[in-house]
Amino acid sequence: MKGFQQCTQSYMATGMLALMLLIGFSGMAFAGEDTTSDALINVNTATAKQLEKLPGIGKELAKRIVSYRTSNGPFNSVRELVKVRGIGKETLAKIEDLVSTGPSAGESMPDAGESMPDAKESMSDAKESMSDAKESMSDTREPVSE
Repeated sequence: MKGFQQCTQSYMATGMLALMLLIGFSGMAFAGEDTTSDALINVNTATAKQLEKLPGIGKELAKRIVSYRTSNGPFNSVRELVKVRGIGKETLAKIEDLVSTGPSAGESMPDAGESMPDAKESMSDAKESMSDAKESMSDTREPVSE
């Protein structure tokens, strides 16, 4: 019976660890993602699917933007989008406040550690909880007699 209790406690600890890690890593996956409605779409890195979310940009036009970018290199300004067949001044006016071409010259991308403080905190909390769980389990364990 004691062996069964120890085995059960071990599985519980493993399960708790797995759950904590899952929660921590899922937080890291979304921490770098800006889900606010006013987040700009970077036309130099966006997928066709992401570009389709823009007003006036359908599936075909999104593909053309990606194709143009692949053939000609990154856009230097949002206004360069008019070089893509199918995007005129009217379409540009609809999307120019919703898109960007990335960081300005001389400006670097944020460090991953800076953009994910909540994920780091979640992982720290998970580690602390696991440590507490292990400590409480070791206090209740009884030695196994063979």
